[in-house]
Amino acid sequence: MNNIIMVDFDGTITKEDTCVSSLKEFATRDWKHIDEKWVAGELSTRQCSIELYKLMDFDEERLKSFLEDIEIDDYFVQFAQLCEEKGIDIYIVSDGFDYNIKTVLAKYGLDYLKQYSNGFRFDEGGNYSLTFPHENKDCGKCGTCKSNIFYNLKSKTDKIIYIGDGYSDRCVASKVDILFAKSYLAEYCDNEGIEYIEYESFKDIIDYLKEFRERQESK
Repeated sequence: MNNIIMVDFDGTITKEDTCVSSLKEFATRDWKHIDEKWVAGELSTRQCSIELYKLMDFDEERLKSFLEDIEIDDYFVQFAQLCEEKGIDIYIVSDGFDYNIKTVLAKYGLDYLKQYSNGFRFDEGGNYSLTFPHENKDCGKCGTCKSNIFYNLKSKTDKIIYIGDGYSDRCVASKVDILFAKSYLAEYCDNEGIEYIEYESFKDIIDYLKEFRERQESK
């Protein structure tokens, strides 16, 4: 069976967190105290998102235009092409929103990538709604339960590689076969004794995949 790669979106694929950047751009009042409660586990992603979006003033045109200016890792396009050539399936797993993901990736021709995330929609009247189709109601912390997704995907493959950087990657970090971590996630793994490979960009992961394949093929 082919290997599967699960990859976080905000701050991992993108150079900046699309949700945080949107708040900086569109928030009409201070929002950091709400985000701090989420980090501390006092608010779930659902609760936090609902409260944060109440503070923002935007319409679809302004939000889309803003998101289209957000850049992705310089090597992610090359990484996605390599995975396609090698038959490695990529699943984006994000505690952010599908609207952000599709808008950012569309300009790179990558919006075809499979994803699990929270939902964000505009209706015909320009009103938005939030949905959380991958929430684990028994836990209630993240909007997208990455551990549940891991267990579902594990039945399809021998090995799962995970790439992440943030708070919502903590739970799944100890479960995957190979973990690439940076930023907060790397600090968390150091504190918890979780083995990982540190990376700076997707170039590091491209190099690893090429070497990994060469080792497999030489056996």
